Amino acid sequence: MDWKRSSVMAVALIAILGSANSLLAQAPDATLATEALSPPTRALLVQEMQALAEAMGRVHRAMVMGEHRTVATEAKGIHESFVLAQELSETQRQEIQTALPPAFLSADQAFHELSAKLVDAAIQEDVRLERLWFDEMTRACLGCHQTFAAKRFLGLAGASDRKQGAESG
Repeated sequence: MDWKRSSVMAVALIAILGSANSLLAQAPDATLATEALSPPTRALLVQEMQALAEAMGRVHRAMVMGEHRTVATEAKGIHESFVLAQELSETQRQEIQTALPPAFLSADQAFHELSAKLVDAAIQEDVRLERLWFDEMTRACLGCHQTFAAKRFLGLAGASDRKQGAESG
């Protein structure tokens, strides 16, 4: 991949993450966001999050083994999941749109956009970009969990990106 294309992709990443992070920072009392959902809708959302975590694990394993096709397949599945679209009723779709904060919905959309970029990197067999987009997806997961699920993930409550970055790097 040439330098100009890499620069354009980096600018796009900054725009996507900047928008999502800005909205996350503005989310009022977002740690209770999913509690506003009915139990069946919340259960589907939790089911999707668990499926995403499992898919992220498969992506990681495939990345470290150089299995680009598997990375692309798993990342495509993540991109296309969008809150278990096939299992949601129209009533549940409306509930999600009205009960969840706009920042949550934007963060979810940004995460799925990042997975599409990971698909492209895997198709190109670009290990550097695979790692970049996977890292950004992981960062998006952490940010969303800190903002919207701090009660569920107590180890993330109050953690900052700077501290997490220092510990991982």
